[in-house]
Amino acid sequence: KGLMSNEVLPRASKHFKTPFIYHRTLLTFGRGVSCIAEQIADLEDEMAVQGIKLAYLPAAGRVKLRLSASGTDKIDVMANVDAFFDRVAERLSDIVFGEGKTEMEEALNVVLQANSKTIACAESCTGGTIAALLAKHPGSSTSFLGGVVAYANEVKTAVLGVKESTLAAHGAVSEQTVKEMVMGVIRLTGADYAVSTSGVAGPDGGSEEKPLGTVWIAYGSAEKVFTKQLNLGTNRQRIIAVAGLSALNMLRRAILEGKV
Repeated sequence: KGLMSNEVLPRASKHFKTPFIYHRTLLTFGRGVSCIAEQIADLEDEMAVQGIKLAYLPAAGRVKLRLSASGTDKIDVMANVDAFFDRVAERLSDIVFGEGKTEMEEALNVVLQANSKTIACAESCTGGTIAALLAKHPGSSTSFLGGVVAYANEVKTAVLGVKESTLAAHGAVSEQTVKEMVMGVIRLTGADYAVSTSGVAGPDGGSEEKPLGTVWIAYGSAEKVFTKQLNLGTNRQRIIAVAGLSALNMLRRAILEGKV
């Protein structure tokens, strides 16, 4: 890298004229490529006329939209890309969570820190994935208090206070259980907000009522808890990854929308 940056590229620039290249990347979550493409088809057509390329870069639960253009006039190229970037971001505002290299947990942490709030997590099927994401970046200790991996029902009851009657009546993968998991981890940690997950990640354990890929997520505060059921397919690692990111995104949106 040092050789390229300090020697090769500077020498090459003396002999060759290269255009200025500019990229901006919009980050979305929760909608597939085909749906996004349909939603911004007219903007994509306009960008093509203006010489702006749009690349769709999908990952688990996420789609990155990278706008790229090149030209001799740096200011003009940047202004053109920025203008379309803002239009696309506005059109997709309900699924945008950041830009560039921002990760979902970073986007949530910004919201938490801006409101001086804290978070905890109670995980079953995600097995500590959410806690690992929340602790991943420097400065996370200002908002992340801790979490409980309650994989077994005995841990759900003994540590989180989930009622045995709830588990008996509804099962571990249920709306009622994840609600009680959120309330339990808030009592344990004193966090302002919490998220919880419980699901069938497979490859075994599914049923007709709760097939493989069924995940229940709860998120909220001591005063108000919301829930959401997801059906995430049959790939275990994808189920775990998408469930964890979904929980963080649901809480992020709830805070921004003033629901919690």
